[in-house]
Amino acid sequence: MPPLKGIDRGLNGEALKALEESGHGQRIAIVDPSYAIPEDAPVVNYQGDSSATALRGILALVPTEKLHDRYDVILMRADSEQWRDCEATNAFEEVTQEMELKIGYKARVSDPHPGGPGPRVGFYDHVNSPDTLFFRTRDTKAYACATFIVGHSQDLESTPDTPVPEAKEPERDETKYAVFTEMRSFMEQIPEYTNGQVLGHLWSRLMKETGVGSEEIPRKKQGLIDVKGELLEIIRIGEDYSSTWRPYMIDQTLGLSMNLETLQKMLDAKELRKIVYLGTKAESFVREFLAARQDESKPK
Repeated sequence: MPPLKGIDRGLNGEALKALEESGHGQRIAIVDPSYAIPEDAPVVNYQGDSSATALRGILALVPTEKLHDRYDVILMRADSEQWRDCEATNAFEEVTQEMELKIGYKARVSDPHPGGPGPRVGFYDHVNSPDTLFFRTRDTKAYACATFIVGHSQDLESTPDTPVPEAKEPERDETKYAVFTEMRSFMEQIPEYTNGQVLGHLWSRLMKETGVGSEEIPRKKQGLIDVKGELLEIIRIGEDYSSTWRPYMIDQTLGLSMNLETLQKMLDAKELRKIVYLGTKAESFVREFLAARQDESKPK
């Protein structure tokens, strides 16, 4: 079959299949040949020579998720103090500027950050997971590694030839709601929570407490919780939500968003710690996340 128009020739059939099967919230990492990929993680070999070219080719086909830190793509930062002169970084920056994407940087390894606000999570700890889809390139440049999370399909720009339908998910005030991937992105910045149990328990217990996905409770009554005698929405259910059981929490929460105003009220009323498997650690995580969102919403 001849090469498909508009598709990077470095993306073979296996790569295209992997991208097609990746859903919203899937983390993708583009790495150079020397990168130590976890043994249990899925790996696809990119047939081109440049990691920056791979990034351009992949992001021409899938959208990115703007997470809590508002970056589309995270790059591995070179160890040298002159890291901005790194050849791989410059190549990535050229692509992201061309595609009008916002980029962030992470050092290779986590930094205890003595005297600072807390430890900084490095690229390896941020990315290395059996859930990450790795694209291994043949790029010989040092630090030729980048990562992003797949966004909603409707986030792709429409063109006259390929119109994109309007999103079915109800509109929501971005400062009032948060989805699982946003909260996970924030969690990954704090080593204390990197095992993911706190966030998983928070979502799973609130879903169970409010009957989300139950066949016995009408959909319009799901996602509501009693806070000091007031029935409030804690989880909003979008039209694209499916109650079909999935093994990973990131998939179970697709189509759901958490009401941060109600979460704040539960925190203030000390209601979170009363829910099974939640406690002071869940409260601590929620408090830090809400504080970060409030700081972010303040005018600059």
